[in-house]
Order: sequence, then structure tokens, then C-alpha cells
Amino acid sequence: MLYDTPMKRLVFMLPLLLSACADPAQRAAYAQQVEQADHSECLRLGYQPGTPTYGDCRLRLREMRLEERAINRQPVFYPQVGAPYYGYRRHPW
Repeated sequence: MLYDTPMKRLVFMLPLLLSACADPAQRAAYAQQVEQADHSECLRLGYQPGTPTYGDCRLRLREMRLEERAINRQPVFYPQVGAPYYGYRRHPW
């Protein structure tokens, strides 16, 4: 199994812990990238900025992103030999 020893778990969790220490400038840059991606996607789909449908598109994209985050944070039961392990869903990529 991928996370069968505490040391392996630490090695896989270390990048997550370090990424949680992102400074406000990095968070702002990420938010700007998300904003630009959402804008580009709505334009690609044919919505014009300033219209109610464009606002709905942006809102739907945000709701989808929040829903995906919530799904990925839900605990999942993984039965193993020995004791049960409760983990979190991981992205397939």
C-alpha cells in the first residue's frame, strides 16, 4: 500500500504542509489565475461580460469548484487488513 508506514505518510504529507504556508501574495496570484480562467471559460462558452448569463456562468463555475473541494475533503472508509483506515478522496491526476 502507498501509505503503509508513518515515514511514507510524512513524505507524502510534507508538500501539503508546506503549501499551507503560502503567503498572501501567492494566494492572491492563485485567486487571480482562477479569476482569469473563469473569465476565459465563460467567454469561450459565448457569454458576454456584463450580462446576467455571464454572471450565472461565473457563479456556476465557482459553485462547481467549491463542490469539488467539498467532495474531495469527505472522509472515505478504506477497509484494510487489520484496522480500518479513514482517508480522503484524492484527485485521479
